[in-house]
Amino acid sequence: LTLDSTQFRSAPNSVRIDGKRSEPEGRACVMRNLDVKPGHSYRMTVAYRATLGPKARGLFHVDFYDNGTPGRPLGGSDVTLQTADRWTTVTNTFKVPEGTAFGRILLYLHGEGSIWYDDVALYEEGSTTNLLAQGNPGAVVQTVHDPWGAGRNVVVVGASEPAGFELALQRLLETVRRSAAGTDLALPDLMDLQPGDTSLADGIVPA
Repeated sequence: LTLDSTQFRSAPNSVRIDGKRSEPEGRACVMRNLDVKPGHSYRMTVAYRATLGPKARGLFHVDFYDNGTPGRPLGGSDVTLQTADRWTTVTNTFKVPEGTAFGRILLYLHGEGSIWYDDVALYEEGSTTNLLAQGNPGAVVQTVHDPWGAGRNVVVVGASEPAGFELALQRLLETVRRSAAGTDLALPDLMDLQPGDTSLADGIVPA
């Protein structure tokens, strides 16, 4: 297993798996757990490229376990990957079984050759938010009194990273729902600020 800074779809690197044995059960993988909800449907994508031997294959595998000790397997979903000389994005769609405590993604190389993986993403059905890239987004919802002297106030909806825009919009909508009285709406003075990972890493801390 190698972090390869010479081959990647998104900088600074990809994960490369090299296989030296041609036996079908010679295999290696990278893995992480997934925080998924029982009964919900998801779509996972990964970009890969591969130079594989005649009996080799890549495998994009997702599986699910209950909360036993050890966890009991509840099923899974596979996508088989063949040689690809260019970056290729593949999709694995699945519904999480009831009783699932956690899921896993495993990206395999079976057999001889090399495979590169990059840009893994997880989306709940109907959403465009990558659940693997959320981190802690920053968001701000702020009222500004008559900034241009034109007798009109404004509401600033902002974020420190793209994922924060959805959070900021959700916070604004919550305030609108609380403030609405029939068909009339009057927003209070707002200074709703949540620092995100980007701001905190830059040393920006609200006073």
